[in-house]
Amino acid sequence: MLLGDIAEIKTGLVLSRKKATIEYNIQATYKLLTLKNIDEDGNFNDEPFEEFHSNEDLDPHYFTVEGDVLIRLSYPNTAVYVGKQQAGLLVPSYFAIIKVEHDKFLPEYIAWYLNLTKISFN
Repeated sequence: MLLGDIAEIKTGLVLSRKKATIEYNIQATYKLLTLKNIDEDGNFNDEPFEEFHSNEDLDPHYFTVEGDVLIRLSYPNTAVYVGKQQAGLLVPSYFAIIKVEHDKFLPEYIAWYLNLTKISFN
């Protein structure tokens, strides 16, 4: 079974397309998830989230929801489970958002499995 069979996978937002370049253009401000917010072990750390000033209201599918799994798209490809406290964060394009759609699979397990050093993709 492939990950795509049990989950919807999409990338985060390309920030440069929506960043407000001058204060006058700011339509909304969001908490932004960055690489420094996640440890190599696949856990959120205590680093504060950056603010992102957007030139428009952003689509909700770019934000974390409890139960999501995020995976970094560059080395190290760390996966992290999104809990209640991390819901509502803006996800940039250097992360993929994995929304597990199948009741038989726990998102926490998927995040743990993706963090194993050797994964078979066959």
